[in-house]
Amino acid sequence: MLIRSRKKEAIETIYKVITDECGVAEEAIHMGGEVVASVAIVDEAVGTFAKFFIPSSLLVVFVAWRQTRRLRLSLLIALGAAFCEFSCLSLLQWTGIEMNTLMVVAPALIFVSFYAASIHFINYCRQARQKSSAATLSSKSLIEALKPCCLSLTTTGIGVGALSLSQLPDVITFGIIACLGLVICLVVFCTLLPSLALDDWQSFPRD
Repeated sequence: MLIRSRKKEAIETIYKVITDECGVAEEAIHMGGEVVASVAIVDEAVGTFAKFFIPSSLLVVFVAWRQTRRLRLSLLIALGAAFCEFSCLSLLQWTGIEMNTLMVVAPALIFVSFYAASIHFINYCRQARQKSSAATLSSKSLIEALKPCCLSLTTTGIGVGALSLSQLPDVITFGIIACLGLVICLVVFCTLLPSLALDDWQSFPRD
């Protein structure tokens, strides 16, 4: 984010002035305050993301494959969850809200919510497939599969959205961003998953 990059540049400039002009070693400099903490949180979050992105992605695909028994479904679910997660992060860029200890949780919450709803939806469709010999997924079965998943995402959004009524600024921003992220999650879920179900109805895994 632009605001955050300027803060980091300011901190780096302060370090440079102290080390060059005062002759103090960088290891001996100790800075604190909201600005320093904000930059440190983002740096740590970015470092952790870069470190665990590939192994965590492979783990998500593997677990999704174990649940759906189809690699294509697993990859699409993982990509959908990742899209929702990055959309939530992009909200911070668009709104200018800074990353903090609470906001770090929001993208992971969105990812897990989409992933869980998708796996439940696939399982509902699998059960419907076992009970039906129809060539296509009926609208009734589709609605029955969507209802509990959409209800789960909606109630989660209402729950985190209620945090915006708090008197703490960080909690308010977290509630707003997480709620908007879950709205995006719900829209993507209602668009992607029914399409997959209708397209792959005949080849859905059956016990």
